[in-house]
Amino acid sequence: MNFKVSHVALVLIAALCIGLASCTEDLFVTPKVYGRITGKIVDNATKKPLSDVLIKLNPSGRSFQTDTSGNFAFDSLVVGKYTISTEKKGLYNEYVTVEVTEDQNPVVTIYMSEDLKSNRPPTKPTNPIPAVGGAVAGINNVLLSWTASDPDRDTLTYDVYLFKSGGSPTTPYITNFTNDSLIVNNLEYDKTYYWQVVAKDGRESVFSEVWTFTTPKFPSLSYVFTRSTGGNYQIYAANDDNTIVKLTSEGSNWRPIVSPNREQIAFISNRSTSLHIYVINLDGTGLRKITTVPIAGLMALDLSFSWANNGSRIIYPSNNKLYSIATDGTGLTEIARAANGRQYAGCNWNDATKTVVARTTGETVYDNELELIYSSGFKETILTSSRRVGNPVLSIDGGEVLFSMDINEFRNEAGRQIDARIFELYLNDKSLHDLSASATGGSNGLQKPAGSNDLDPRYSPNGQNIIFTNVLNDDASVPSLYVTELNNGRERNKIVTNAEMGYWRQQ
Repeated sequence: MNFKVSHVALVLIAALCIGLASCTEDLFVTPKVYGRITGKIVDNATKKPLSDVLIKLNPSGRSFQTDTSGNFAFDSLVVGKYTISTEKKGLYNEYVTVEVTEDQNPVVTIYMSEDLKSNRPPTKPTNPIPAVGGAVAGINNVLLSWTASDPDRDTLTYDVYLFKSGGSPTTPYITNFTNDSLIVNNLEYDKTYYWQVVAKDGRESVFSEVWTFTTPKFPSLSYVFTRSTGGNYQIYAANDDNTIVKLTSEGSNWRPIVSPNREQIAFISNRSTSLHIYVINLDGTGLRKITTVPIAGLMALDLSFSWANNGSRIIYPSNNKLYSIATDGTGLTEIARAANGRQYAGCNWNDATKTVVARTTGETVYDNELELIYSSGFKETILTSSRRVGNPVLSIDGGEVLFSMDINEFRNEAGRQIDARIFELYLNDKSLHDLSASATGGSNGLQKPAGSNDLDPRYSPNGQNIIFTNVLNDDASVPSLYVTELNNGRERNKIVTNAEMGYWRQQ
C-alpha cells in the first residue's frame, strides 16, 4: 500500500515539473520593435520645399501629404525595409527605399524634378494691338495688348521685347509681366517699332510673331525752352501748355538756341561733368558734342552763346576768352579776350554786320558791360551797369541790341533780381528804351506784374516779335514764357507755363 502511494506521487511530481517548464518557456517571448521615418521633399531646380506632395509608404499602405515646409513623417513602423513614393502634378514620381532598424530612424530628403512631358505649353500670343504695321497717335501712353492662354490653367507671365528699326531685341522692355496689356512711354517720333511677347507658364516659353507699328512724324512746334524737372534742367518744344515734347533727358541741359536754318538746336549741358555745348536735331535726335574747351563763366545758368557764319560756327565764352568753333568740333579760334579782371558771360553774332555783341562781368553778376566786337577786332563798350544785366542779342539788321536789366538797386550773393525789364538799345544814338514799361494788357489781360522780372528776351526770326520769360521775384515761383509784338502796343501773351530761356523753333 505504501509503495503504490509513492509511485503515484512520483508521477504527479513529474507531471508538475513538465507543466512548470512549459509555463516558463511562454514568459520569455521576444517583443516587436517599432521606429519612424521622417523627411522633406525639395524642388530639384529651386531647392525650395514642396508642399502638397502625396507620400506613399509600402508595405504599410499608409500615405501622407507634405506641409508648407515640405515635411512628412510616418510613426509606429515595425523595423524593416520600406519604399517611399512621391507624387505631384507636373513633377516626376520619385521612389526611395529606406530601412528602419532597432537603432536607426531614417531621415530622408527627396528631390523632385519637373516632368516636362506632363505640361501643356501656353498658346502662342496673338491679336496684337496696335495691328501689325499700324500707326499710333503719339509717343506716350501707347497701348500694347495681346491674347494668350494656358490649357493647364497655369498662371502666365510675359516678357515683352520692344525695339526700334535697326535696334537690338536682346534686352526685354519688361519681364515677368502679369497682364496681357502694357502702356509704353517716351517713344521717338517717325520711327518703326518692333515688338514681341513671350508667354511663360513657369515651365515652357512660347514666342509670338514679331509685330510692328509706326509713330507719328514730329509735330510742328513753334518754341523751344528750358524747364526745371526733378532738380535738373531739360529742353522741351511746344506750341502751348497742351503740346509739349521733351527733347533731352540726360544730365542738366539749358539755353536752347535754334540754328539759322531752323534745323538744329544747340544748348549747354553738364552731361560730361564740365559744361559743353551740344547740338541735336529739331526732334531731339542726333546728339553730338561741339566744344572742346568748356563753356565757362561766373554763373553757369547765366551763360549764353551764339550761332555764327550762317550756322557753320558757334561763338561762346570761356572765362576771359571768347571762342569760335566749327559745328563739327574743329577749328577752335580765340576771337576776343576780356579786360583784366573781367570774363565773358554771353554773346550774339549778327550775320548782316559781321559783329558780335558780348557781355562781360567783373567780380559779381551786378558788374556788367556790353561791348561790340567788330570783324577787325576793335571793341566798343556800349553799356556799363552796376545792376544785373542779361545777355544781349542783336536785331536782324544789327542796329539794335535787346537785353534785360534790373532797374532796382537790390544786391545779394545769389544775384537776385527785383524788377528786371526788357530794354532795346539803339546803336545809332545809344538811346535806351524800356519795352516792359510801355507794354499794354494783352489778350490774357496782363501787364508786367508788379514784383516780377522780364528775362531772356529774343527776337523772332522775322524781327517783329519778342519771346521772353516772366517770373515773380520771390525766387520760388514758376516762370512762364510770353510773346509780345515789338510794335503795335506790345501785348503780352502767355504761351507756356513752367518754362524759361525760350527761343523760336520756327515761324
